[in-house]
Amino acid sequence: MKLQRCPYDGTPLAIGAYSGGSYLVTCDACGAEWEAHNELIRRTVEPDWVKARSARTVNAHSIKLPSIARP
Repeated sequence: MKLQRCPYDGTPLAIGAYSGGSYLVTCDACGAEWEAHNELIRRTVEPDWVKARSARTVNAHSIKLPSIARP
């Protein structure tokens, strides 16, 4: 599983070193945090759901969908 965007609001995630060879993955928009070690990803901090909904609304307007040409 590739965790590149927050599953709660779709914003890009920040990745930093953590103890014991693990990585701390954080979402600046909603505050959620995960600890990643090898193949294991575990959420350590739950998101602020109000902030997640707000960021998701903003991100939804910036997503560009592919256009479909009609014959």
